Amino acid sequence: MKVWKQMNMFCYESDEKKEKLDRAIDRIRNRYGSEAIQRATLIEHKPDKKK
Repeated sequence: MKVWKQMNMFCYESDEKKEKLDRAIDRIRNRYGSEAIQRATLIEHKPDKKK
């Protein structure tokens, strides 16, 4: 599926890299499940239970 978006004439390479990364993440999630890869900010911090 091709998604069209307006190009930014100043940040073309950056957008291309982000799109490549998004496609790679989508392939990983399709293969291993939606929780296989996540942004670190979305992971809940669970403190260690040290005695």
